[in-house]
Amino acid sequence: MYALIFNGTVAQVSSSEFPVHDSLEWVAIPSGQSVAAGYTYANGVFTAPVVPQPTLAQAQASALASLLASMNTFLATKSDGSVRYDQNFINDTLIFALTNGVTTAPLPALQTWQKAVKSYYLSQQAAINAATTVSEVQAVDTSIAGFESKYGASGTVSADPGITTAQLT
Repeated sequence: MYALIFNGTVAQVSSSEFPVHDSLEWVAIPSGQSVAAGYTYANGVFTAPVVPQPTLAQAQASALASLLASMNTFLATKSDGSVRYDQNFINDTLIFALTNGVTTAPLPALQTWQKAVKSYYLSQQAAINAATTVSEVQAVDTSIAGFESKYGASGTVSADPGITTAQLT
């Protein structure tokens, strides 16, 4: 493999050399070394570019967005890809049931489960907001898998009651 160098930076990696302008230089990449465009080349050494670390505020904003997206995806979709709950319908049904005194058997189970899921979301959100370093933010689980393991069909904290929307009407 060869690196095409321009002003001390790898512009391209190729399996073979080809004619280039005099301002460019081909350099053989040592066997076993991984080099990509953007690496620097100086004194015979390839160096990976420094990836800027996010600020605490950037890490928190990213984690909060990820957490919200994970919760919404978890609530709407089961791990097998099938629909878990249509949130708008459930919310409308819950509001109707509460305002009209409907207490069908599945309703309390669904309410308890939703409160547990939202409580977990709020605890993770609080942990992100309380973090004082990027590492602490990155240690907070914002994944769909985190919700699924705790609140999915086999949830360890509060298993999904598996109520169908038809049972709520």
